[in-house]
Parts: sequence; C-alpha cells; structure tokens
Amino acid sequence: METTDKDYIDAKLQAVIERLNGDARAHQLATDARFVQLNQTLEAGLKSTQKENELQRAQTEAYLQKVVSEVTRSQSEITKSQGELIKWVAGISIASAAITISATTLLVTQSTPKGPAPIVIYAQPSPPAAAPEIDKPDGARK
Repeated sequence: METTDKDYIDAKLQAVIERLNGDARAHQLATDARFVQLNQTLEAGLKSTQKENELQRAQTEAYLQKVVSEVTRSQSEITKSQGELIKWVAGISIASAAITISATTLLVTQSTPKGPAPIVIYAQPSPPAAAPEIDKPDGARK
C-alpha cells in the first residue's frame, strides 16, 4: 500500500473513531442527564414518601397516646368498680345472713308448740293484825 492510501485510511479511521467517540460522549451525556433527572425524580418521590410516612407516624403516635390514656382511664374505672362491687357483695352477704338468721329464728319460735299456761295461785293477803289495847292513864278502857 502506498503511504497516501495508508494516510487516507488512517485519516478516515481516525475520523470514524472521533465520530464514534463524539457519539459515545453525546450518548454518555444524554444518559447522565437521564440519570440526573431520574435521581431528582426519585429524591422528590422519596421526600414526598418520607413526609407522608412522618405524618402517618405522628398520627399513629397521637392515636396510640389517645389509646394509652383511654386504657389508663379504663383501668382506673375498673379498679374503682371492683371496690364498689366488693362493697356491694359484702353488704348483700351480710344482709342475706341477717335475713336468713331472722327468718330461721322466727320459724323456730313460731313452730314450737306452746305449752298450757301455767297455773298461778295467788295467796290471799292475811287480814291486818289487831292492834293491842293500851291502858290509858285515867283507867278508862274503850
């Protein structure tokens, strides 16, 4: 081959290489721009999602605080109700025992046959004793 042909081919090859390198750089720049745009879109989406998650977490925490306070209030009411219930059960038990004892006593008292009335003899009071006669100084008697 002649040097002119070789130079021509080298020049053509160099031109093709430069064109391919230019196309590759352009493609690389376009790809980088797409990646930058994709990253920005993802970051915006993630920030939006993060804000939504934080809002939901705050709402959930507020709801949980409400539930905790409600449970605490319910526990105190249950404790109070248990105390009242114990008082009522004790009172009803005592009242039932008193009524049972009273009813049993009444039935036992009324069910036993009464014996005949006892015979009572009253002693008649004895007449008062006569006063002894006293002598009077003048000698008169009654």
